[in-house]
Amino acid sequence: MIEPFMKPKDLAYPFSFEDRRLLVENGIFYLPNFLPSYRGFDPKLPLGHPCVFIEFCSGNGEWIIQKALENPDIQFIAVEKLFLRVQKIFSKRENLGIKNLFLVSGDINLLLEHFLPNASVDTLAINFPDPWPKERHSKNRLFHKNFVTHVHRILKRKGEVFLVTDDTDFSIWVSNSMEGQFALLKSDLNRPLENYGSSFFQRLWESKGKEIFYHHYAKRDLCWT
Repeated sequence: MIEPFMKPKDLAYPFSFEDRRLLVENGIFYLPNFLPSYRGFDPKLPLGHPCVFIEFCSGNGEWIIQKALENPDIQFIAVEKLFLRVQKIFSKRENLGIKNLFLVSGDINLLLEHFLPNASVDTLAINFPDPWPKERHSKNRLFHKNFVTHVHRILKRKGEVFLVTDDTDFSIWVSNSMEGQFALLKSDLNRPLENYGSSFFQRLWESKGKEIFYHHYAKRDLCWT
């Protein structure tokens, strides 16, 4: 018997804006903005696994889906704000029968601030986040001071961070922001990371002749952590 093929549109958003709430359903944690409180809710994130790997800005899921298939002994968590993209990741996960991938449909900063405990994550990857190139939008960029502090907090001892971007200014922004709390493990940012994998956005920007920057960091053990 041939199992039915799930399409992205088969996953419907579970509530209206007026009825929005915290919810875990079908291996997805729905984390909407603008709730009056985020306290007291346990999303049951799969953080008890011996190795937890989170990707922020998962896009259509191509990169993390491939990693989950190649590494069944690692627990992956994909975090994506746009529900249209969450639908694509979900349908791929279900159609491929992947059991080691949990999804978060919501904002990265809300997840960091309210739902990721200290020293709970082994590795964090961020592939081609929006660089917000205009100075007046700089507050929206990832790797501001509070973001970096939270990332340092949630990572286990010697936890790693990977960042890939096509934006020169954002690459410099990241390098400056990570100083102090993280050690740079890769001196040549123009050299691809070995066996790192690819994604739609990487192929897109490479086809347009854009330069790709690869960052790899390890958490420093600070005296106050």
